[in-house]
Amino acid sequence: MSRVTIPHSTYLDLTSYGMTTATTVETAYDLGPAVPSQTTLNVALILPRANDPTALLNGDWASRQAALAQLDKSGTLWSTYGASQVTFEATTAALELLGIPILGDASGAGGYITSADSRTIWVQLTPENFTALFDRTLYGAGPYLQYWNGDLTLPDTIDVAGIWFDAPPIWGTYPATSDMSGGAVADLEDGYLS
Repeated sequence: MSRVTIPHSTYLDLTSYGMTTATTVETAYDLGPAVPSQTTLNVALILPRANDPTALLNGDWASRQAALAQLDKSGTLWSTYGASQVTFEATTAALELLGIPILGDASGAGGYITSADSRTIWVQLTPENFTALFDRTLYGAGPYLQYWNGDLTLPDTIDVAGIWFDAPPIWGTYPATSDMSGGAVADLEDGYLS
């Protein structure tokens, strides 16, 4: 089985894109030696669209609304712009072969929607399953920082357009969002803030 690299999938891409020249999380965040994680993560695998929406998106507002209304009326909106059922089934089968638990279903059972229509398959990854799926070791630095070094890869039997990590505890509050202000306060003038 060969593997496919997910572009821009380092932990530093996730939390610090373009903000550091460090090549490891330990160096970027001045951490001690890497320690294997004991934390389970929930991860969304976002599947490719069944059809390219460019023509729809390039139309004017009225044309888009009319096309979307027609697709919705015919019951084909999500089968047109969601993932193909074939890709969805092939991906879930490949995940099951790896022994990776799939979370949720089309109704949102358990708080996660997994369906071809949503283009999403939610999985629950122990550190061992993280390695089996992404070919990287999951490391932990306390309860709020779970990370990996290098780009993630997937078996070539799993075709994804992207991934998303359920927020807690993947980046938590340390170090990517730590308050490094030293207590500094900014007084903002009345008015609109953007």
